[in-house]
Amino acid sequence: SEAFLRKGIYGLIKKDGEVVSQAVTVRKQVNCCAIGGVITLSKHRGHGYAKRLVHTLSNRLLESGYKEVVLHVNSKNEPAISVYSKIGFKKIDETAKVKFI
Repeated sequence: SEAFLRKGIYGLIKKDGEVVSQAVTVRKQVNCCAIGGVITLSKHRGHGYAKRLVHTLSNRLLESGYKEVVLHVNSKNEPAISVYSKIGFKKIDETAKVKFI
């Protein structure tokens, strides 16, 4: 498999010419950057692609000067929470779901 990181804001992993996992920086502030859009195709889950990608992206963001890296995940998405915990992320908040009408 190959891993690519474009300009520190968009990362993807390709295997056999197919994008199998991606992550994007979705919000940048002075000292903090948020990662979102973490997706791995269902047939490629369980191989550590998202873990490797989020870990690499987080390290690059910290090395570029951000003091904190955060991400948002559905509180019921236990597989993702498990992966992020193994990388070193810790739960800091649980927000309410709201809808703009």
